[in-house]
Amino acid sequence: MLRIVLTGGPCAGKTTLLRILTEHFAYEPHVYFTKEVARSLLAKSNYDLSIASERVRFQTEVFVKQLLSEQIAISKYEVLVLDRGLLDGAAYWQGGRAAFLAHFQLDLSKVIARYGIVFHLESLALGTHYEQDGIRSESKAEAMELENKTKEVWRGHPRRFILPHRFSIAKKASFIIETIEKELERAHFDMAHTLKYALPLEQEENAISM
Repeated sequence: MLRIVLTGGPCAGKTTLLRILTEHFAYEPHVYFTKEVARSLLAKSNYDLSIASERVRFQTEVFVKQLLSEQIAISKYEVLVLDRGLLDGAAYWQGGRAAFLAHFQLDLSKVIARYGIVFHLESLALGTHYEQDGIRSESKAEAMELENKTKEVWRGHPRRFILPHRFSIAKKASFIIETIEKELERAHFDMAHTLKYALPLEQEENAISM
């Protein structure tokens, strides 16, 4: 199982990009896409995120549902593409990554190792075309702050790709699609190679004894 995270600050184009990726891999049975847990919760529930205790409650619910959504898909697909990963919650947590990890009793190295690739889409707040929507209502200044915090919480991941805000959606999609397809080719090769050289138990025993 390869987990791939799409992350970034507000108005980074993740929703649009996920739609493109989902359409491209519509007939690929080994790839599964998840929706952003936080956005889904905000759309269905009433949270007063101006209150500290409400922010903790909200991020805790996001954390639990994120874990659950990953566990449901983990045994069914070779590639899981996630709209945000567990560490994204740290960008919204008082005290940042260290406090987030301590609260949920997480080991940073294990959380980072959980995800094979991280694509960070820079927020359009870094440019001139930032727009709010009905779910995310951060100002441009707040969006820029969250952009920097999101970069910080994923710092240290060995396969993090930062896609600049000036790149078009098409260019970002092309790069991500190419990367996923290479990972699928590698997974299929490894599986075929294992099957080709795997011996039946009796033959394996004979091969060892020779």
